[in-house]
Amino acid sequence: STMPSAVDTARACIVASTLGGPPGDCAVEWLLTCENESGGFGSWPGGGSRVRITNVALKCLTAAGRFPRFGEAHREWLWGRQCTDGSFREFERDAPNLSTDAAAVGSLRMLDAINVLRLAPTVERAVSAWRRGQRDFVDTHSTVTILAATSNLSPELVEEFRSSWLKPVARRLVGGQPQARVEEAARYFEIAAMLGLSGD
Repeated sequence: STMPSAVDTARACIVASTLGGPPGDCAVEWLLTCENESGGFGSWPGGGSRVRITNVALKCLTAAGRFPRFGEAHREWLWGRQCTDGSFREFERDAPNLSTDAAAVGSLRMLDAINVLRLAPTVERAVSAWRRGQRDFVDTHSTVTILAATSNLSPELVEEFRSSWLKPVARRLVGGQPQARVEEAARYFEIAAMLGLSGD
């Protein structure tokens, strides 16, 4: 049999919640066994904490109306992942990655631990990446997540995302080009929602 993972369990609960059903109590309780007292969530009980796993786990708990047991430890652990350039990394040797930045910032938002001053270089990194042309689905989703979580989505930026990214992507999703992956469509509507737009 396949060993369950925190990510798969959390995502299943999130999908159930999105479809209008309550996340399973047993699944949520099992997910809480993956929570580490020293901060963060691992893939399984006793597994090492990871930024992205922690983010998905917190999203699941939020959808279920539950709270992590070690909130303060999670805050300290996440801040401990931030490097001097503003990026968040699982390990010091890792290369900077917008997805990890977004997972950390999104988790800090859910833990009510946003520090605008400390996150200023993270925000600057995200905007700079966007302006340099890092605009695929994952990078754009990460950039908008960071800006939304830190209340940095100005009307000018919202319009920039809408006109230069959402509109062209919408034409590709509904036009005659090859069918986009379901995951891309889901990210598209999540981005539109964070921007306060309908996405149609």
